[in-house]
Amino acid sequence: MMHTEVLKAVKMQRIRKQLKQDEEMANFFGLKRITHQPTRVTNTDKSKIDLAFTNNKNIESQVTDSPNLSDHSWQKMSLPYQFAEKKVYKYIRKINYTELNCELEKNCWDTSEGDVDEMYELMIRCVERALNNVAPKKRS
Repeated sequence: MMHTEVLKAVKMQRIRKQLKQDEEMANFFGLKRITHQPTRVTNTDKSKIDLAFTNNKNIESQVTDSPNLSDHSWQKMSLPYQFAEKKVYKYIRKINYTELNCELEKNCWDTSEGDVDEMYELMIRCVERALNNVAPKKRS
């Protein structure tokens, strides 16, 4: 029995040394361990033999025994996120340029005399209106 206890102590010393090395390396790379609970529990021993490191501070973790498929517990990690809203935009590649030219010709380009800024704004509104009329919409 004494021999077994000595082996356990040596094993634990090696594990602690390896764990310290793992954590030092993780710290060097800016990582942190996210699971601190034991992942293997027996009648006589509890150990943290499965390690998970991350650089994302928003990850939440937990250790669970379900489903019971192994002598190890499961580590469940979750990351809060939001779905991005799908944007609707004009699908320029599918424009019928004949229709676009017809739309642009409907504008009175020669009636704008005067300020360059006003002429620029008129041109932008005309092009936007024409694109809205002929460009198909696509969701991203």
